[in-house]
Amino acid sequence: MTTSMSIFTITIVGPNEAFTNQLYANGNQQVTVTVNVTKTVDGVATPLSQSEMNSVTVAEYSSNVWQSMPTGWSCDTSRNQYDQGLRGGTSFAARQSDSKNDATNVIYRYLRANNGVPPLQNYQFMARITLDNGTTYTTHYDTGDVAFESKITISPQRPYVINVSELAFSREDAYHSEYSKGNAIDVDTYYWTLPSSLRVMSDYFEGQGYSTSKLVYAYAINNDGNTFLGMAIHNYVTSLTLGDIGNLPNDSYYGTTVPLINSDRMMRGARYLCNDHNCSPTYDNYLYWSITDNLGCVSRFILKSNSGDHGNTMELSNA
Repeated sequence: MTTSMSIFTITIVGPNEAFTNQLYANGNQQVTVTVNVTKTVDGVATPLSQSEMNSVTVAEYSSNVWQSMPTGWSCDTSRNQYDQGLRGGTSFAARQSDSKNDATNVIYRYLRANNGVPPLQNYQFMARITLDNGTTYTTHYDTGDVAFESKITISPQRPYVINVSELAFSREDAYHSEYSKGNAIDVDTYYWTLPSSLRVMSDYFEGQGYSTSKLVYAYAINNDGNTFLGMAIHNYVTSLTLGDIGNLPNDSYYGTTVPLINSDRMMRGARYLCNDHNCSPTYDNYLYWSITDNLGCVSRFILKSNSGDHGNTMELSNA
C-alpha cells in the first residue's frame, strides 16, 4: 500500500490568498488560513485520518520540515472571539469548520502575533503535516519525486490605543430620592461610547480602593457630612441596584433599581452621593481601567475624582 500526497497548499482567508496586513500584533486577533490536503492511497484520493488532520500546523517558511514559528507568533487550532480586519475597515467574526470528503481535506488554522513582535515586518509561513506512515511534508517541499510550493505572507500592524478624546461622553441623572428633610441619595451614571465599530470585550482594573463582582471603586470621600463614591461598572453587568453600590442610610433602599444602559459599545461608571452620611474607610485613588476591544487591542485609562468638587463628579483620562 503506497501513501502519498497529491495536493498540499496554504492560503489566507480573505481577498488576497497569499498576503495580508489585516492583523494587529496584540496577541489576541487572528488571521485565518486554509490548508488544503489531498492524500492518496494506491493512487486513490483518501480522507485524512483524525490524527493526520490534528498534525496540520503552520511554521515559518523554511527548507527545514521541523521549522518552528517565528518568535512571538502562535498557531491556534480554533477561532477565538475577536473580529478580524483592521479598524475602520470591514471586520468579520465568521468561524470555519474543518471538513473532508473523498477528494480534498480543508483544514483551518489561526495565526496570532504577540504584542511586541520584533520587528513589524513581512513574515512568510508554510503548512506542515505528518501522515500516519510517519512521513512529514510541508508546503515548501521537494524530494525530486514529490514537490509542493505554497506559502503565505503576513505583515502585522502595530496595535492602536483609543484616546479618551475619541470617546463620546454622556452623563445621566439616573436616580434621586430624599430619605429625610434636606437629605438625599443621588446617582449619576457615566457613559463613554467607543468609536464606531469598536466594542468592549473585557475589562481589567488596577489601583482600586474596593471592588465587587459588579463595581470597581476609584474613590470614597467624606466631605462636609456627605459621602461621594466613584466607580467603574464591569462590562458584563446588566443591572444595578443601590444595594450593589452600598453605603446606604438604611436597608430599605437595598433593592432599589438604578437605571443602567446596557451596551457593549460603552465604558460605564457611576457617581453616588449620600447626604448626612459618612463612609469608612475612605480613599481617593487613580483607578487604572484597561479594556480589550473586539479587534483585540488594549486601551488604558484613569478614572478619578474631580478634586475641584471633592468627587461630586468623575474624570476619565488616558493612562
